[in-house]
Amino acid sequence: MKGSLSLRPVHVAIVLPNLESGGAERVTLRLAVGLRAAGFRVDMVLLQAEGRLLAHVPPEVRVIDLGASRASWSLLALARYLRNAKPDVVVSALDHASLAVLAAKKLARSHVPIVAVVHTTLAEHFGRAGSLKKRLVLPFLIRRCYGQAYALVAVSAGAASSLRQILRRSSAKIISIPNAVVDDDLWEQSSAAASHPWCAGDRHPLVLGAGCLAPHKGFPHLIEAFALVRKRIDARLIIIGEGPERERLRGMAASLGLAEFVDLPGFQVNPYPFFRRADVFVVSSLYEGLPTVLIEALALGTPVVATDCSSGPREILEGGRWGALVPVGDTAALASALVDAIQRCRPAVPNREAFEKYVTGHAVAQYAQLLRLAAAGSM
Repeated sequence: MKGSLSLRPVHVAIVLPNLESGGAERVTLRLAVGLRAAGFRVDMVLLQAEGRLLAHVPPEVRVIDLGASRASWSLLALARYLRNAKPDVVVSALDHASLAVLAAKKLARSHVPIVAVVHTTLAEHFGRAGSLKKRLVLPFLIRRCYGQAYALVAVSAGAASSLRQILRRSSAKIISIPNAVVDDDLWEQSSAAASHPWCAGDRHPLVLGAGCLAPHKGFPHLIEAFALVRKRIDARLIIIGEGPERERLRGMAASLGLAEFVDLPGFQVNPYPFFRRADVFVVSSLYEGLPTVLIEALALGTPVVATDCSSGPREILEGGRWGALVPVGDTAALASALVDAIQRCRPAVPNREAFEKYVTGHAVAQYAQLLRLAAAGSM
């Protein structure tokens, strides 16, 4: 096998549950496209071939639909794929998919190396979970199984540290590779017209948040902070995304008298015109891995404010060099930072130094080196 690899492209299978609209799915798709351009043969193996990003997979990346609605139901199909397709290396993103791939490898009696990508701070994610399965069962499975991976890629230093905390004394190989976030498509898509009246004409100052409408994103704190901003500036707030907190956030805005000043327009296939037109972009999360939306905002030259949560924002903003960091849950500090950002003059062009290491080419090069070593059987 080792000799034949030099004569043909390395065959990499990238496994995801689906191609819905999350940050992990977006950056994984960018990675797949980048690896294909770098000469890899790429299969996008989806537990279910569905999601809004599916239409953005280029024809040169083969899509494999396993037809499984849950990771635990995909084991036979994954094992069959590993036996028949015989990829040289597998990249799995998101924990349920990674556990399924590691189990399917055993079932298939395959020796394919697995590279599992960790997108969040697992210790905090599981520690805040409401269900017994997430608090105890998943950490146990990760401790038992992740050591069998060829390598574990953490998307940030904080995610790597949290992963070590979960694994305890595991001998797993953990390395950090930033996500593939910034490419030419980002700037091209941002030049389109934003389909929202608050982004057009002689408008009010606009505060923008984006992400899954889930508890860990801290959007209630953002709405409370925005109520304080409104006492000083006639601003508007848009939060892009979908999720289980939608009705709670709408009700909260209404109870604070903000119904006509806060809008939740849902998922946007192209959110970047909103970024380009916002006066400030805000990450209000309780915890993160590496919030790609913060990097995208920097790349588009939008002033940013972020909570100083356990991983991601401090690393991205280099301790506050590229944007304000505020304590998690401190609505007064968040409001003050938003007002300062709105009142400050926006830079004429983005500062490339702020996002350089997240340019897609850099991440693809690091993954390409790792995957070639894995396929050749060394590290």
